[in-house]
Amino acid sequence: MRSRTVAGLMALGMLAAGCGHGGGGGGTSPSPSASGTTPAASALTETQARAIFAKYQKVNNQANAHLSAATLSTIETGAMLKGDLADYKVIRAGLDSKIKPFTYHSARFYLPRDADWFAVDAKPSNGGGEEFLVFARTGGTYKLATSAWKNKASFPAIARGADGSATAVTTPATAKLAAAHSEYLSNVAAGLRGSGFAAGALTSKLGAQWHGYVNEITQDGAWRGGTTWKAADYPVYALATADGGAFVWYTATQSLDYSTVNPTAWYRPDKPFFAFGPKKYRHDYHGTWLWRFAAHLPKDGGATAVLASGRLPVGASGS
Repeated sequence: MRSRTVAGLMALGMLAAGCGHGGGGGGTSPSPSASGTTPAASALTETQARAIFAKYQKVNNQANAHLSAATLSTIETGAMLKGDLADYKVIRAGLDSKIKPFTYHSARFYLPRDADWFAVDAKPSNGGGEEFLVFARTGGTYKLATSAWKNKASFPAIARGADGSATAVTTPATAKLAAAHSEYLSNVAAGLRGSGFAAGALTSKLGAQWHGYVNEITQDGAWRGGTTWKAADYPVYALATADGGAFVWYTATQSLDYSTVNPTAWYRPDKPFFAFGPKKYRHDYHGTWLWRFAAHLPKDGGATAVLASGRLPVGASGS
């Protein structure tokens, strides 16, 4: 994985027959899946979890140094692996810098009982911010499944039992959070109102900025289309918080889909998308962002606060 904050918003692309700025992202429309627990799973000790985390850091730096998909696949899975393999493709194409070695410090571990995953809150040694990571057991091995970077907000206190263990949560509300957040962002990006989420950089501001990008692309009538978010088909992980709510990790795809109205128009996506397709599109464009989010779902139906994210481009197509 790349140690960097990726929650920042940026305008992407350039279009002409006139010239303007656009935005990028794309996706699929699978439904979310909640992470289950494995009753037969033996609880990890913190010593064991620390050893898994230390091995991950060592192998991750080896994989990054050689841009080795095979090596990375031994320590990552799911949305994390998909995004980081795409990032390797961007780096190989010379569109981004290589990843410098780094480790984590100030790690705090959250080990839910009878679950097939655990979480770590830590800071990278290169000053990249604060990250909350989830390691899930797959094929008998724990691999990094997802993570999210804190976005100028405090993570909620995680509930702990008398023995220091955390509590995994699997409820309809946690399972539906990716779809609810995606609907909210898509509505705001389309100029509609959203509800159920606290205002912030990853909710109201994110949707509003993309609404502006879409308007810039479509305002002169040369292109039509827009952007939408949809829940991605990756597990949802959640821990009980001390206030009775839940801290939830989930994944979404963002699609940016445009078709031309003016035959002399062209669209150029943001530079990283050159790794997946041409530098200019004259008929249609479809880009794909993969988002990893983490949010505080409060008790009793209050507004959900989206506190952290990670985002990488994972594909582009068109003509």
